[in-house]
Amino acid sequence: MERNEIADHYTKYSEWLQSLKEMCETEWITPVAEGKWPPAAIISHIYFWDTFSLHERFPFIEKNAKLSPYPDFQEFNNEAEKFAASGISKEELLNNLLEIREDMKEFVNRQSDDMLDVLFYIGEHSLTLREYLTDFASHDLHHQEQIIKGRR
Repeated sequence: MERNEIADHYTKYSEWLQSLKEMCETEWITPVAEGKWPPAAIISHIYFWDTFSLHERFPFIEKNAKLSPYPDFQEFNNEAEKFAASGISKEELLNNLLEIREDMKEFVNRQSDDMLDVLFYIGEHSLTLREYLTDFASHDLHHQEQIIKGRR
């Protein structure tokens, strides 16, 4: 994805997130499918990963940087699920995510094309910032589709 496509993704996704404020509370806490999370936990999951990326990854990305491996996925996701059920309101959770998204969009817009293509490492896995951001955009769309299908 090009920088402007990534930034556009953040804009469009934020518009969709904003629309979730109209979701009724029952829908917000009802699993999107059998064995799946409710929208509240999905949004919390995205919020946790975005916060992690913004604070634990982006500041440290530079040419050949060796970043720590990802945290334990199950444990990290369990914490996100607990947070969604902690009593945080739908409005507050969505506003928190929208704020992080704006910060991420600003970060992307500050990057040169050269910086987007700098190779770095997460554990033993090499990738570029562009690849990292593209992967997370796909992750966003996967969860968006889950929530949309769950509302039908």
